[in-house]
Amino acid sequence: MTMYHYHKSSADPKVSDEMKESRDCYCDGRDKYTAGDYQAAYDSFQKAVQMQEVLFGKYHEDTVKSYWWLGKAACQTQTEPQEALKAFQRATRTGEVALGKTLYLEMCQDIEETLALSGWAKVHAFKKSSSSPTLLGGSSRSLRLNGSGGSNHNHNSSSLSLKSLNGSGSLRNLKTSKKKLMKVLQDIIGHEQEGDRYFKQGRYTKANHYYGKALALQDETMGTDSLDGADIRCKLAFSMLKDSSATKQQAAQTLQLAYECYMNKVGENHPATYGVAAKMKTIVA
Repeated sequence: MTMYHYHKSSADPKVSDEMKESRDCYCDGRDKYTAGDYQAAYDSFQKAVQMQEVLFGKYHEDTVKSYWWLGKAACQTQTEPQEALKAFQRATRTGEVALGKTLYLEMCQDIEETLALSGWAKVHAFKKSSSSPTLLGGSSRSLRLNGSGGSNHNHNSSSLSLKSLNGSGSLRNLKTSKKKLMKVLQDIIGHEQEGDRYFKQGRYTKANHYYGKALALQDETMGTDSLDGADIRCKLAFSMLKDSSATKQQAAQTLQLAYECYMNKVGENHPATYGVAAKMKTIVA
C-alpha cells in the first residue's frame, strides 16, 4: 500500500486546522522532550503521527520526523522496546524518500545511538505481543512458506519463524546486544525489498518467501500489530493472489489481519484502511 503526500496545503478550513494541530503536537513534543517530560512528549508525538498518517501519508517529512521522535520518547518511557522499534521502523522505511539522503543518514545514526544507549534487557526477554503471533494470515489455515521459498501447507509457521531468524543470524543478533537492534530493522527492510524485487519480476513464490521472512522477524520482535507489518502483509496478500500455490481465501485472511491493524492504529478514514477493505471485497474465496 503506497501512500504519498495527501495535503501539502488545503483550502478546507477543517483540514488546515488539523494540519496546524498536528504540527503543534510535534513541536509540543519536542519541547516536552527537551524539558525531560518524556511521557508528555510521547503522548504528543503519538497524537501527531495519528493525525499525520491521514493528513499527509507516511512518506511526508512531518510524519517521518514525528515517528523518529516518537521512538526516541519511547526509549525514555517504555519498559519494553517494541513501541520504539515500531516507530523507528516506520521512520526508516519511509525516511529516505521523505527526508533526502543526508538527513535520512543522520536520522539512522541517531536512531542507532539512541537504541544503543537504551536501558533495555536483551531482546530474548521481550514480552510477547498479546495477540497470537502469526507469520502470514493469522490462523492455522493461512499459507505456510518453506525455507526454500516454496509453499508447504503442512509446514508449521512457528518453525518457519525460528528457522528464518536462525538462518539469517538475526535471532543471534537479538540475543547478544541491544546495540544490534538497528540491524533488526535493516534486516526486515532488506527482506521486504527482496520480496518487492521478486514480485516485480513475476516470481511470486520467491516474493512470498521474502515477505514471509520479513514478517517472521517483524512478528518476533514487534508483535503483529504494527503498521509496517500490516503494509508487508498487504504486499504478501497481493503476491499470493498471483501465486498458483496460494488460494484466494489465504490472501483474504492475510488482508483481514492487515485491515484490523489499520483500523486499530489509524482508523477507517486512512487510505490504507479503505484501500484494503475495497480489495477484500473483490476477492471471492
